[in-house]
Amino acid sequence: MTEISSVELLNFLPEIELIGDQYLKNGVVNTWQLAFKNTSWKRVDDVPFASGAVPGVSLMQHTRAVVQAAIQLAKIMAATHGIKVELDKVVAGAVLHDVSKLVEYEAPDGRQVSNIGKRFPHGFYGAVFAIQAGLPDEIAHLIVSHTHTSPVAPQTMEGIIIRDADYAVANIALGGKLEEMLRGYHK
Repeated sequence: MTEISSVELLNFLPEIELIGDQYLKNGVVNTWQLAFKNTSWKRVDDVPFASGAVPGVSLMQHTRAVVQAAIQLAKIMAATHGIKVELDKVVAGAVLHDVSKLVEYEAPDGRQVSNIGKRFPHGFYGAVFAIQAGLPDEIAHLIVSHTHTSPVAPQTMEGIIIRDADYAVANIALGGKLEEMLRGYHK
């Protein structure tokens, strides 16, 4: 059981401040805090972005890259195709998309997938934490549908943007080997 203050969390994920809706922003912070209460990790910057994937790339670095990529993708789609999305939801969903990794990987190095990581689809516990923190089902849906391994596809433009931003960022960080890693995820 670990605690993280909102100040410490905002130092690691300053993009949370981009969320204009205060209720949504508080829910995002509360979701991360709830996940930390259920993890064996002692420090937020020790959690890897993938189990044994890229040494030196933390979950926080990956999350920040996904948030920034999703924001840019949303802006590009608005400018070039007139597709409007709710940027607060894009940021909230992107900030939370991998929060379940706090309970899916085991400390101290994340090379071991936890029982939760073995028994539940990636993103499931993140959605549970979000609902427990009082966030709407729509945000929980963004979390659970962000991965190509989910049985649930994104049902909103915000969800498609988050899923594709995450896929691009992860695949590039893994040197184009994301598909290979996903095939072995639950084995």
